[in-house]
Amino acid sequence: MSVADASDAMILPESLVNRTNDELQRMARLFTSKTPTNKRDLVGLLIAQTHLPALQRTLELAGEDGRRLLAVAAHGNGLLRTAQACVRDFPLGSWQRDWNYSRAGQQKPSVVLLFFPDEQVMPRTLRMRLAGQLPAPPRPALPTLNGEPPGFAISSDALVDLGLLMESARAGQVQMTLKGPSVVSLRRVAAGLTCPSPHAEADQLRLRCLATLLTACGWLRQQGSLLRTAHAAVDRAGLQDLFARYKAWPHDELLDLDGLRHCHDEYAPISEPVARRRALLGVMRHCPPGVWIDSGAFSRHAAAQDLIDPILEEECQVSIGGEYHGSMSCLGEPGLVAVRDAWVRLVLGCYLAPLGVVEVSLGQLATLPPMDDSFDDSVPDRISHADRVAAFRLTPLGVWLLGLGPEPARVEALPGGWRIQADGSVVALGERIAPADRVLLDKLGERLDERTWRLERDRLIAAMAAGDGLNVLRERLTALAGTALPATVGRLLDEAARRATAITLGPQLLLLNVADPHAREQLLHDRATRELCRDCGSDSLGVDPARLADLRRAARKLGWHIPAPHGH
Repeated sequence: MSVADASDAMILPESLVNRTNDELQRMARLFTSKTPTNKRDLVGLLIAQTHLPALQRTLELAGEDGRRLLAVAAHGNGLLRTAQACVRDFPLGSWQRDWNYSRAGQQKPSVVLLFFPDEQVMPRTLRMRLAGQLPAPPRPALPTLNGEPPGFAISSDALVDLGLLMESARAGQVQMTLKGPSVVSLRRVAAGLTCPSPHAEADQLRLRCLATLLTACGWLRQQGSLLRTAHAAVDRAGLQDLFARYKAWPHDELLDLDGLRHCHDEYAPISEPVARRRALLGVMRHCPPGVWIDSGAFSRHAAAQDLIDPILEEECQVSIGGEYHGSMSCLGEPGLVAVRDAWVRLVLGCYLAPLGVVEVSLGQLATLPPMDDSFDDSVPDRISHADRVAAFRLTPLGVWLLGLGPEPARVEALPGGWRIQADGSVVALGERIAPADRVLLDKLGERLDERTWRLERDRLIAAMAAGDGLNVLRERLTALAGTALPATVGRLLDEAARRATAITLGPQLLLLNVADPHAREQLLHDRATRELCRDCGSDSLGVDPARLADLRRAARKLGWHIPAPHGH
C-alpha cells in the first residue's frame, strides 16, 4: 500500500509525530513485556509504509525499549495481526466495519492501529535499512527433547516407498489418463500397500501424500522411461528432483486442513505458500541432525524467526469443522495459532516425512482451543490427519537434501532372500525387501506382517485370470525361494490354474425365440440350416451373429421368416 492509499484510508504517516512520548512508551512497554514471538510481530505497527522523517521521529520517541522492539521487527518479518493480539485493551482490526464491508461503514481506528495500514508485511528495503541501524535481537534457542520422543516413531524409506508406487504403476494397478497417472487411482493403490500393524494408519497417510505429491508436481509424468522399464529403481537424483519440485509447488498446504474456510478471496492466507514453505525449511536448517524436537516448540520457534505464520486476514476464518452451525468459530488468536501449528505438523508428517527429510513420532492428538461460539456439540477433535505428529528429527538424507552435508552412504540390501514354507507362508530373510517382490506378494497372498505373506488360492486365481500364467508364477516364486517349491505350494498353484482355466467363454450367440415347433425342428435338422444354428433349449435356437444373414436366407427358402436385428 502506498502513502497515497494510506491517506485515502485515513491513516496518515504524519500522525506519527503527533503521538506523545507517553503513548509510545506505554505501547513499547506493552509489547516488550511479551514473549519473543510476540515481540517479533510488531512489524508494521511502528515502521511499515512510512517515510524516513516520520521513522526517525518514531525512533526518538520510542526510547530504548522501542528501539529494541523495532530491531526484532527489522530482523524478522512478522505481520501486524499478531501484534494486535498483544494489546488486549485495543479493538482488533484496523477498522470497525459493517457487515457488507463498505467504506461508508468505516469508523476511526484504534490508537495502536493509527500508525500504519493493517495486514502489511514490512517492505524489504525498509527492513534492510532498519537492520543496518539497529542491532539484531538474540535468537531464542530451539529446545530439544531428551531421550525418546513421546508416542512411537514412524520410520520410513523414501526410495522404497517410491519404488513401491512405481512398481504398482508398472504392474497396471494405476489408471492412466491423458495427463499421466491418475492421482485418485495412485492414492487408492498406496492405501493398499501397508500391512496390518499399529502404524498402518500412519503408513497409509505417508504413502497417500507421497502419491499426491508425485502426480501434482508432475514428477511421475516425467518418469516415462522408469515406468516402461521393468524393475528400474528410483535413485537419489530422482528423489532430489522431487524435493526441489515440492519446494516450488504452488499448492498451499493450508487448504489440506479440515474446516478452514478458503472459498472466498477474503479468506485467503496472506503469506505466499512457496515463500512460507522455504522459510520453514530455512529454520529447519538450524536443527541438529538426529535429535528429536517437539513439533509445538519448533512451530513457536519458527514463528519467532521468519515468516512461517500461515496468517489469515480475519480471525473469523478459523471455523474448524464446518460453516457456522456446529463449528468452532470466533476462536480469536488461539485459533490462528492452532492453524499455524496444524500447518507445521502437516508439512512435517505428510510431506517432509514421505520425502525422507525427517522422521516423525506420533503421540496424542493436539488439543484445540476452547470454543467461543458453537451452536451444538458436533465439532471435530482434530484439524488435520497429522495432528498426532508430536516430534520429529532431521535424517541424514534430509541433511543432504537441505544442502547441509554430503550424500549419506547407501545401505545395500543384505543377503538372505526368501523362505517359502509348506503352508504357503513366504518369509523375508533379508533386511530390505525389493519393491517388485513386495508388489508381487501383495498380488498373490495376504500380508500377515511387514515381512510375512501367505499365498492365497483366490488371489492366485485372480492373478492367473488377469494374464499371469502358471509357469510364470511358478518361475517367479522359485526365483524368490532360490530352491524348488514345496510340494504343497506346487499343488496350490496347480489347483489355482485348474480353477482359473476350467470355465471359458464360448462364441457369442444371438438367441432366437421360435414359437412354432415345426419351424424349430426343420431349422435344426434341414441340411441347409442345421450347421447355422444350435439347440438352446425349449423354444430357443442360437445363432452366431456373423452367420445370421446366411440363416435368414436359408430359412426363407424353407418358407420361414427370421426378422433382422434392430438397427439393421
